Amino acid sequence: MEKTVLVDVRDGVATVTLNRPEGANALNMAMGRDLLEAALRVEGDAAVRAVVVTGAGKHFCFGGDLAGMSKEGAGVGAYLNELTTNIHGAISCFTRMKSPVIAAVNGTAAGAASVSCA
Repeated sequence: MEKTVLVDVRDGVATVTLNRPEGANALNMAMGRDLLEAALRVEGDAAVRAVVVTGAGKHFCFGGDLAGMSKEGAGVGAYLNELTTNIHGAISCFTRMKSPVIAAVNGTAAGAASVSCA
């Protein structure tokens, strides 16, 4: 399965790319987990001097993946708890980094994506 968040480090700059362009980079469980993993990886890399977060395709991020959430039915509460825990962990990690973090917002930033860019 292809990663929903890509990390590329070159010349001291880590580019973290939300990689679900076919779904407008909407946040689902896989992306929440991958985003936290990417944030921890970048934070732990001493060679990273700056971080750029962007989205693949025409949109930065549409926010939460509502279609994915609706498939959870009665289990949506547990799903949202885990998803938001991962997203919060990733955002917390980005905000406490010593390196500057830049949001390169391309296209739409809605819902959770607009909050994390503020």
